[in-house]
Amino acid sequence: MTKYEGVSVSLGTRFFARTLAMVETILGRGPDFISGEEKAEWEVSPNSWIIISKAKVPYTRVRFGTTDIASASSRVTQAGFATSGVRNYEDKVEWIDFSDDEEHLLGLFRNIAGEN
Repeated sequence: MTKYEGVSVSLGTRFFARTLAMVETILGRGPDFISGEEKAEWEVSPNSWIIISKAKVPYTRVRFGTTDIASASSRVTQAGFATSGVRNYEDKVEWIDFSDDEEHLLGLFRNIAGEN
């Protein structure tokens, strides 16, 4: 059985400043990481994240944290889901995205910061 070690919830918003203020109010603090008026991230518990990003069309995506993204990705692909393929951001995190039959936005991620 695979054990997942975290979760991230991404909110794509047309109104970045308003959503930023809302999440800051809810969490009682500013983001752990911010990239101008494009993206903000809060680690709300170990390896569990709330991420907001500026987007033309609002969306919500849930990604599940795993220690073995290759095996988890293989299971998703074998189940018939088309994935984005493994992506990497600045050697800090790698992830895949996919959707289910009802178009729920899902994914997997692995925190790789400090491994390299």
